[in-house]
Amino acid sequence: MTPTRTPARIALALLVLCVARGCGGGDGPDGADASVAADAAVDAAPVFFPVQKVGSMTSVDPPRLALDSTGAGFAVWTQFDGVSGSVWAARYQPATGWGTQELLEGIEEHADSPQIAVDDQGNAAAIWAQTDLVLHFNIWGARWTAAGGWQAPTLVESNELSGAGDVRIAMTPRGDAVATWAQGDGVAYSIWAVTAAPGGPWSTPVLLESDPGTAAAPEIAIDADGRAVVVWQQTVAGHIDVRAATWDARAWTAPITIDASDDDATAPRVALGAAGDTAITWQAGGAIWLRRGAAGSLPPPVRVDTRTGGTALAPRIALDGSVVWTAFEWTDAGSRGATLRRLGDPVIELGTGSRQPAVTSARGRVLAAWKSAGLTAQWGEQQQMLSSDPGASLPAVAISGDVALVIWSEPTGIFAAPVR
Repeated sequence: MTPTRTPARIALALLVLCVARGCGGGDGPDGADASVAADAAVDAAPVFFPVQKVGSMTSVDPPRLALDSTGAGFAVWTQFDGVSGSVWAARYQPATGWGTQELLEGIEEHADSPQIAVDDQGNAAAIWAQTDLVLHFNIWGARWTAAGGWQAPTLVESNELSGAGDVRIAMTPRGDAVATWAQGDGVAYSIWAVTAAPGGPWSTPVLLESDPGTAAAPEIAIDADGRAVVVWQQTVAGHIDVRAATWDARAWTAPITIDASDDDATAPRVALGAAGDTAITWQAGGAIWLRRGAAGSLPPPVRVDTRTGGTALAPRIALDGSVVWTAFEWTDAGSRGATLRRLGDPVIELGTGSRQPAVTSARGRVLAAWKSAGLTAQWGEQQQMLSSDPGASLPAVAISGDVALVIWSEPTGIFAAPVR
């Protein structure tokens, strides 16, 4: 087990904020309870366990992470052998830590950008892009079951006109799965999706939009009832909008425009809650924007960042009951940093030099991790510095009940830090 690292010039920082249960959703200007501020009730301080090395590999891409309701889950990543990349996975269990790394595919062609999702029956689905013999990227997937482990990979789509990439996946607690990606047709890229019943095969790919411009950067979220929302950025006549389409567990809706401003809108993210609650964030005009409500009747956008100068970008979002958390990066007059905000509360500056924070939230706790190129803000005893390696990647985070993980890669391998 690798000992906890000490702070240095470039570091990953982990912040856990425990907030009052059941607050938010009131009459504040951002749709949250304005009476709940930074002095909200705080749970007992979390415990930071020593940093653990995951497997024995080097030359790996940043890993992806997913946990089920028990805190067990998987990480997936691409490992390079000097010629091509292969997809690997390792299982995490709270009582025993990380298991043995496993190769998910044995195809000689290059594999890239794996994603992972899990359900509450001990099952997992991984999906990734992989080149074929004519160097087109296709989408492949593999399933893991508690009874049989990892199954042989299957081809999810085989369109040979052009490559596919930017793949994303989401899964409900009972095992309904939805995946989406961007795929070219020789002229432009479009957004496609597949669905699967618990334990079942992937459906025939469905085209979600047919605009003449290029679509890119899809993101997906799914709720416990199997309703999924895919968001992406769409270029039409030289202007970039954010679009969204909903899977209602039976069919896909026609896409709707999320940002109708004159500014280019990019980097969308989506989070779903109960009873149709939908929150979508994006960057446009140097600011971060949010629309939250029922998927088919979202209210007008509200601005999330509170900066008076510079540019805000790279938003992330987490939805926990009535509470919305956002995290984003900013640049201003040669400086850069990152911000965490619970809507309705003042912003939390993560420190000059911090960038591209990741955020997730569940059961009243929020977990954020970020990479810093300079100072990292100190948040009392609830902050822990995890890596001093300047080659550390941007992190991934997951939280499930009382179990939380942050995971990242370094030139010497993959590392993870559990929090309870």
